[in-house]
Amino acid sequence: LLLVGAISAEKAPLKFVDRSQPCKKKWNPDTAPANVVKSELEAVELPKEWFWNNVEGVNYLTNMRNQHVPQYCGSCWAHASTSALSDRIKIARKAAWPDVNISPQVLISCEMKDQGCHGGEPVYAYEFMYNNEVTDETCSLYQARGHDNGVECSPITMCRNCDPHEPCFIPDEYKVYGVEEFAHF
Repeated sequence: LLLVGAISAEKAPLKFVDRSQPCKKKWNPDTAPANVVKSELEAVELPKEWFWNNVEGVNYLTNMRNQHVPQYCGSCWAHASTSALSDRIKIARKAAWPDVNISPQVLISCEMKDQGCHGGEPVYAYEFMYNNEVTDETCSLYQARGHDNGVECSPITMCRNCDPHEPCFIPDEYKVYGVEEFAHF
């Protein structure tokens, strides 16, 4: 595992993120993936107000993150999509503890239609999670570096565990998540 880190560090100088570049790329319907929808939603009357952080005293929202910690990274597209999926999981689990927080690191390292820390489009993240498995933050901690600036996709990027005074390793078993449908509105 240490050799892999040494190889990627020697490939080229790391590209740092230009803060003037937008985190979310401009939507292009010509290159967008086709919607994958199993059944259309029916029109319903919506309440005047609805707050997922207080539904009869229950908070159905997962934690908020800062995409720029530990350093600047234009990964709002990955944070938005993984946060929305994490919230949907919490709603489906009726706010059962512990929260499942899907890892944006897997997306910024492994999803290649977007530019990692140099921006992206959430619909491509959902397309990736439709076609591939992702893990949660117990497996893949956010590093604020992606395939574009130093943390390439690999099995250990998907999930790692570390013991004190020993090299990190890929667990034999871990939980994976995905989406069954997605669309851009």
